[in-house]
Order: sequence, then structure tokens, then C-alpha cells
Amino acid sequence: MVQVNEDQANLLQHQTMQISQQNGTIQDMVQVNEDQANLLQHQTMQISQQNGTIQDMVQVNKDQANLLQHQAVHISKQNGTIQDIVQVNEDQANLLQHQTMQISQQNGTIQDMVQVNKDQANLLQHQTMQISQQNGTIQDMVQVNKDQANLLQHQAMQISQQNGTIQDMVQVNKNQANLLQHQAMHISKQNGTKAEMKAELVEVMQANKDQANLVQHQAMHISKQIGTISEMKAEHVEVMQANKDQANLLQHQKGIIGELKAGLLNLTTQLSTLTKTVKVPLTERNDSNCVDWLKLAPQSAIRTVYISGDPITVYCDQTTDHGGWIVFQRRQDASVDFYRDWAQYRNGFGDLEGNFWLGLDKLHKLTTSQRYELRVDLRKWDGTKGNATYSGFHVDDVSHNFTLRYDNFTGGNAGDSLYYQRDRQFSTKDRDHDPWLKPNCAQRYHGAWWYQYCHRSNLNGDYKTSSSAPNFDGVSWITFGGSNAYSMKFTEMKIRPIM
Repeated sequence: MVQVNEDQANLLQHQTMQISQQNGTIQDMVQVNEDQANLLQHQTMQISQQNGTIQDMVQVNKDQANLLQHQAVHISKQNGTIQDIVQVNEDQANLLQHQTMQISQQNGTIQDMVQVNKDQANLLQHQTMQISQQNGTIQDMVQVNKDQANLLQHQAMQISQQNGTIQDMVQVNKNQANLLQHQAMHISKQNGTKAEMKAELVEVMQANKDQANLVQHQAMHISKQIGTISEMKAEHVEVMQANKDQANLLQHQKGIIGELKAGLLNLTTQLSTLTKTVKVPLTERNDSNCVDWLKLAPQSAIRTVYISGDPITVYCDQTTDHGGWIVFQRRQDASVDFYRDWAQYRNGFGDLEGNFWLGLDKLHKLTTSQRYELRVDLRKWDGTKGNATYSGFHVDDVSHNFTLRYDNFTGGNAGDSLYYQRDRQFSTKDRDHDPWLKPNCAQRYHGAWWYQYCHRSNLNGDYKTSSSAPNFDGVSWITFGGSNAYSMKFTEMKIRPIM
């Protein structure tokens, strides 16, 4: 039993040690559990933080995706802008080349005008010398006429004296004939010798014969002198007529010389102006317009105007309402297609002497340089003409899509069909800026314009071969045509500075 008790005691001691060890193990496990709990709590907090971080990262990813999408749109716009800039650079290069050619042509024209002026000056000098010579010749002819008149008067006096001498000789002959007859009668009565009488008779007859020959010779001489006098009279009449003709010619030439002097003065003035225009650098030039050209060259034509020193080639209308108009749109036939894209409407297209659109960029630059009035000229297919005018017309820049602005409608028999397009942005088939979400008004009505919902005018619409436009897509001005279904035959839009 003692042994059993010892064994039990040993077992109890062993169990106590085991229990003690287990208690240490349990404490360790409790500590481990606490550590694990702390670790789990820490991991939970980390996971919570990671969840917040993941949400932030998701939001960041969303933001980055939006930013990327925005950048893609921006890059797309930049690509379009770069293309527009490239197109503008090309157009500016073409314009510079065109202006260089124009300046070269102007230089050639100025040289030609200088040569013409020199030729005209030489011609004027030559004509002056001719007139001076003619004046000397006329004075000589006048002196010759005076001399001929004096000679004619002297010959007339001589003829008159010869007529008196002939009459005296006729009277002498008559007296001699009477004397001869008297002598014959006396001889027949006398008793002188026949030989002496015959001799005297022969002498008398010979004397009579000589006198008769002399009278005949004098008569022939007088006849010739009369003929000469008649010829001299005819020549005198011809000389007088020639003198009169020369006097008229001299007066006419004086008129021509006066006109040449005036023309030469005008050409000199124009030459001086053109020379100054060519020599002045672009950077030194002030703003100019078609009103300035009206003072220099009043014909309607293609001209170059300057805005802040930059040149713009335009067509000047110098006949409508006292002139001075810059034309920026014309429709007169179907030879030019106006259903074009945004870039072409910005830069302009067509022929300045035919159908054309000047360009929105140029129109903005012009209308912001000073105050302008707008005039719209229209013509129907039956020839009826109409017009409409507006004050304070201008076009915003590209950042506002060239919004249409004006102050007031000021009159015209065509009426106001622009009121509905006022304060609207410009739209083309590839740039929809009208407020109507669908459709694009430019596509629907086959044009490019300041559309709203959609239009009461559409001057850049489809050009028709008659007035009929049943789809309302023609060249329309509703207050003049009566409806959008009427398409105009002719349109012009033009601007002029308000003085």
C-alpha cells in the first residue's frame, strides 16, 4: 500500500507537473489567442484601410479613365485644330505667293506707267514743237497771203491801166482809120502823082497792119493775164480755206494738248499713289477698306485691303448705293458647290468675280476692326430685286463658333429674314452648333448658316435651276420669297464701314 501510495503520489506529482505545464501551455495559448486577436484586429484595420485605398484606387481609376477620355477628345480636337492650322498656313503661304505675284505685277504696271508717262511727255514735247512749227508756217502763209493780195491788187491796177491803154489804142486806130479814109478821099481828089500816093498808102497800110498785130498781141496777153488772175483768185480761195482748216486744226490740237496735260497729271498722281502703296511695308500700313479704294480707283474690282497691317484680298462693289462695299458672299449660278465643311467655310472658297464665300476668319477680322453695316442684295427669277440692311454687323471668333451679331434691321424691301438667325452660331455639315439636338440643320437643309430651329433664311443653301425648293433646302429669304420653298436666282452679302 505504501508502494501504491508512493506510486499515486508520484502520479499525482506527475499530473500536477503536467497540469502546471498545461496551465503554462494554456497561458501561452491565451497569449497566442490575444496576439492572434490583436493581429486579427490589426489585419482587420489594415483590410479596412486597404478597402478604403481600393475604393480610392477605383475612384482614381475612374478619374484617370475620364481624364484619358477627355484627353482623347482634346487630342482629337487638337488634331482638328492642327489640321486647321496647317490649312491656314497653306492658305497664308498661297496668299503670300499671290500677293508677291500681285506686287510683282504692280511693279511691272508701274514701270509700264512710267514708260507711258515718258512716251506721253515725249509726244507732248513733239506736238508742242509741231505746233510751234505750224505757228511759224501759219505766220509765213499769212505773210504770203498778204504778199499775194498786194500782188493781186498791183496786177489789177496794171490790168486797169492796160485796159485804158488799149482803149486809147483803139481810139487811135479809129482816128487813123478815119484819117486814112479821109486821105483816100483827099487823094482821089488831088492831082498828085500816083507813085507817091501808092507809097504813102503802102506805108499807112503797113502801119495799120503793125498796129493790128500789136493790138492782137496785147489782147492775147490781157486774156492770159485774166486767166492768171482767175487762177490766182481760186488759189487765194484755197489758201484762205487752208488757213481756216489749219486754224481749226490748231484749236483742236490745243484742246487735245489740254486733255493730255490733264491725263498726264492724273496718271502722275495715280503713279505717285501706287508707288507709295508698293513701297510702304505691310507693318506700317493702317486699316483700309473699299471706301479707301473708291477714292483711288472707283471701278468695282478685286482689291487688297489691310486690317492691322495684314492684307486681305476682297471684291469691292463701287456701284451699289454710292459704293465702298466689301462683298463676302455671292450666288449667281450652280457652278460652285456651297455644301462644304467647317474648314472650307472658315478659310473661304470660290471665285471673287463669280460665286464665292470670303471666309469666316476674314469676316471676323474685318467686322471687329471697326463698325460695319450689312447689306443683302437679292434677285428673283422674274428679275424682281430686293435688299435688306442692318447696322452694327459683326461675327464672333472661332471660340464662339462665329456667332452672328447685329444691332438693328434698318430697312429694305426684302424684309428682315435674319432676325431668326440672330445670336446663333454658325453650323456646317460636319459641325452641328444649332440648338436643335436632332437633326443637324446644315445636313437637313443642305447648307451652312447661322441656324436655330432651323431657319427663316438660308443663303448658302442648295442652288436650284428655278424658284422651286419643296424641301426648303434652297437659297431662301422668307420675307422676300414668301416661303422657304422659294429659292433665289441671285444673292450678295456685303459690308461697309459706318462713317
